[in-house]
Amino acid sequence: MVDIGNMLEILQETGFYDYVLPFLLVFTILFAILEKTKVLGTQDQEKPRTNINAVLAFVIALIVIVQTDIVAIMNTYLSKMALFIIIVLIAMLVLGMLGGDFSKATGVPMFGIIIAIAAVIWALTPNLGILPYWMHLSDTSIAWLIVLGVFILIIWFVTSGSKKSENQDVKLYFKPGK
Repeated sequence: MVDIGNMLEILQETGFYDYVLPFLLVFTILFAILEKTKVLGTQDQEKPRTNINAVLAFVIALIVIVQTDIVAIMNTYLSKMALFIIIVLIAMLVLGMLGGDFSKATGVPMFGIIIAIAAVIWALTPNLGILPYWMHLSDTSIAWLIVLGVFILIIWFVTSGSKKSENQDVKLYFKPGK
């Protein structure tokens, strides 16, 4: 019987997560950008030069995976951002179950941008050394802060309610009295 845990360990030992996946990620993103922007020119009928784009993306991806520091930063950053995305999606599910309406929320886009920027800084901070040593929080502390923030956000959405004016016109769908 095949044990998935052993299979994942074998992949880890062979360098699949340290070399193959980062290579595929960098290659795919670079190739897509080169194809979309047509930086290296076009062939007949405005088609991008796919062969040149593929070779350039391949070479750059190989250069990136040789730099183990860059791969370590990518692995840390992507796993933390994936955790952040999962937390946001679960928070949206909980708010949706409680009756939150995201389509008419006016302050949510700016709040979301601020939270997203903070998440990117949080994900990059330990590896780039942006903050002083005393400002680094443990993963447990960060998790508790995120949970606290999600609960505050839930309470804010539930208690804010809709602020309708009392003097709004009432639309009548029938004419009374005739």
